[in-house]
Amino acid sequence: MRCILIFLLFVVSCKGEPISNHKTSNENISQKENGIGDTINISMGNLKLVLYGLPKDDFTYEIKKDTLYLIKKGDIGIDNLQLQILSGINTKELTGEIDYGAYQYLLDDMMPSRLNFTHRESVQIPMVLEKYDLSKVIKGLEELQNLYQKEYFGQLRKESHRFQKTFYIKEVLDKKEEYQDCCPEYIQKAKDFQLKKEDDFKTLSDLVIEPTYNKVILNLGNKKFLVFNNYLDNIWD
Repeated sequence: MRCILIFLLFVVSCKGEPISNHKTSNENISQKENGIGDTINISMGNLKLVLYGLPKDDFTYEIKKDTLYLIKKGDIGIDNLQLQILSGINTKELTGEIDYGAYQYLLDDMMPSRLNFTHRESVQIPMVLEKYDLSKVIKGLEELQNLYQKEYFGQLRKESHRFQKTFYIKEVLDKKEEYQDCCPEYIQKAKDFQLKKEDDFKTLSDLVIEPTYNKVILNLGNKKFLVFNNYLDNIWD
């Protein structure tokens, strides 16, 4: 997931809204009467499973060898994913890993870029009423923000400052003739940023960084896996 409330205070200048990837991201999805969305049946050899909470209009999937890849068509994440395993394995919990990352916001109407940063956590999803519920283990936005500010702020500030400085030089100031008529404020924003030092930024809000999760890998047993990449396409690399 694109609006995230906690970031409205510092993304006011951005016309493009942040992607909604967290526990409230699917509030606008039409749900069935049981509240868990569409049903997708998957067969991987003797492994039979059912996926709930993924609207069919927003997701597709591919099976390559023994790996199930969930592929999103839009901006929806898999926060509401529930799995029910009908046959193939019998376990009271699923294990896996979640890679968390961060997106950098830059200019109006420009999608954010993924920073070179990863925080990885192992997860165990217990079975409740015959289903495994990812929302029970995936971190929400506020939790990630607190974690990043406490444990990773120095690393993120360094990467964000380097990334933004390079962007504003190469993509704005070196091409300012492209913005002089339509968006002179972009040129001024780039000039203003060049005057700032890394230590001038004290919070994630100052840096206009959005925590998110990048990738989910769940172990389905017998060397079978579910993989979901929650990546945005960067306009600028």
